Amino acid sequence: MQDRFEQIRDEIEARQRSILWPDYLRATRNTYDFLWNGDPKPKMVQRIGLALFGMYLLTTGICAICVFSSGELGWLNPANLVCALQILFSLRVLRNAFVPSRAPALRKDTDQTENSGK
Repeated sequence: MQDRFEQIRDEIEARQRSILWPDYLRATRNTYDFLWNGDPKPKMVQRIGLALFGMYLLTTGICAICVFSSGELGWLNPANLVCALQILFSLRVLRNAFVPSRAPALRKDTDQTENSGK
C-alpha cells in the first residue's frame, strides 16, 4: 500500500515539473494535442473553452486583416498571410469544439455476442 502511494506521489510530482524544456513539453503535450486533434469525449467545459479560444483567434485574425489591408500595400501586405494562417488555425480549433466525436463508439453487445460463441 505504501509503495503504491509513493508511486502515485512520484507521478504527480513528475507532472508538476515544468521548469526545464523536456518537462515543459511533457506537461503541455495533452493541451496541444487537444487543440489540434480534439478529444473523442470532451467535457462541456472543454468545448466551451475551446470555442471561446477559437472565436478569439478568429476575431483577432479578421480585425488584423482589416487593419493591415487598409495600408499602402492593400491586400498584398505580407502580414495578411500570417493573419490568414491564424484564421485557418482558429477554424480548426472551432471545428474541434463543435463537431461531434470522430472516434468509433464501443458497443458492448457486439463484445458479448463474440464471447458467447466461443
